[in-house]
Amino acid sequence: MNTISLLSGLRFVDSFFPSGGYAFSSGLEAAVQGGAVRNAEELSRYVVGSLTTGIGEREAVAVGLAHDACVSGSLKIAFKVDLELDAMKLGRESRTASRQMGRQVIRLAANQQARHPLIEDYLAAVEAEQTPGHLPVSFGLTLAAAGWSKEDTIAAFLYQAATGFVAAAMKLMPIASPTSTWRFDVIEKP
Repeated sequence: MNTISLLSGLRFVDSFFPSGGYAFSSGLEAAVQGGAVRNAEELSRYVVGSLTTGIGEREAVAVGLAHDACVSGSLKIAFKVDLELDAMKLGRESRTASRQMGRQVIRLAANQQARHPLIEDYLAAVEAEQTPGHLPVSFGLTLAAAGWSKEDTIAAFLYQAATGFVAAAMKLMPIASPTSTWRFDVIEKP
């Protein structure tokens, strides 16, 4: 990947990117409140499970298909996968968050990247409510338009999801390994 492609895409992977992801825990908050995740070991299982099943089998596939759509120059695949994601996301909060973050990504991509007709067409379809605009689709289209490979785009999406879990976990619970003696919520005074 050349430097311009890398830099054009990295801003969309950065945890400071204003997509709204900081406010969304991908279900971790409910898992902590329900007692399913109480420590670092359970957090690890939750994140690995989410990345290899739900996110890995659904959203990461959608990222790859959206990337294919951009490379082929046809939004038909992107529209189809966007609608399928909408149908698969049964929880209103998850569906709404994915749409909000995806719409923010595609809006900024259309405004910040060298004019890419496919990005502009997808944004127009999202704003006309012809397609939901889910984050995986917007992300896949955006990084493909920036010149990223399909594999790098999927890896970046999964990385972003993993860092989102860590950020949410740090706000929700003390994180410590079973052998460590430190916790994030306790600061010892000398």
